[in-house]
Amino acid sequence: MRSLGWIVTSGYGLTECTPVVAASDPDPSKVPPGTSGRILPRTEVRVVLEDGSDAAPEGEGELWVAGPQVMSGYWNKPEATAEVLVTDKNGKRWFRTGDLAVMHKGQHLIITGRTKDL
Repeated sequence: MRSLGWIVTSGYGLTECTPVVAASDPDPSKVPPGTSGRILPRTEVRVVLEDGSDAAPEGEGELWVAGPQVMSGYWNKPEATAEVLVTDKNGKRWFRTGDLAVMHKGQHLIITGRTKDL
């Protein structure tokens, strides 16, 4: 596609995050292979282990997202909302994506799998 002059990029997002969390640079030399791009401005991510602690740098865990683009909840579904939106000890609300991820060098997102079947 690049040989045709098309700009090709990759990214990661989901509806609950309106919809983009990370996006790659159009310059392929700035994007590590296998990554979905850098986390967008004003967006925070955590890679979290099953016990709720943060994964080691470059460790795998569930991707949690916080930022102005995260939904406030599922319409008329408080139980479903409570399963995916959690508040940390500092009062910050995080969306549990259900995706497994690794942060490459703390900057680029790599999606590695799912924590549950859809």
